[in-house]
Amino acid sequence: VYYYSGAHSIPAAMITASHLPPEWNGIKLNGAGAAPISGDTGLTEIKRLAVQPPASAESRGTVSYHDIRKSYVDHLYGIVDADRFSNLRVAVDAGNGCPHARRHRCCRPVRRRSNTGSLTGF
Repeated sequence: VYYYSGAHSIPAAMITASHLPPEWNGIKLNGAGAAPISGDTGLTEIKRLAVQPPASAESRGTVSYHDIRKSYVDHLYGIVDADRFSNLRVAVDAGNGCPHARRHRCCRPVRRRSNTGSLTGF
């Protein structure tokens, strides 16, 4: 979410339980360009709207889907010299709602646990 917000200069929100207990959810918010939100940049207004919700909108918004995996990996390769990490071994825990952890062009599998144990080594 932060990458896409920064790359496209749009505000973003992610619904997540993050580190909270399972029965709680939270919202991570950022302004356009992945800018943090504070009391001076909108958080006070968000709190006001939560306490006093506005009238319902006259029309529904839209949802669009964007596969950003390639552009994100390209971005990472643009800011990190991957050759410096050629001997690095990485363990990926693809659990907790992230079953599609990808081995892009930087990793090759060496070991994988069963589907019930979500650890994969690269």
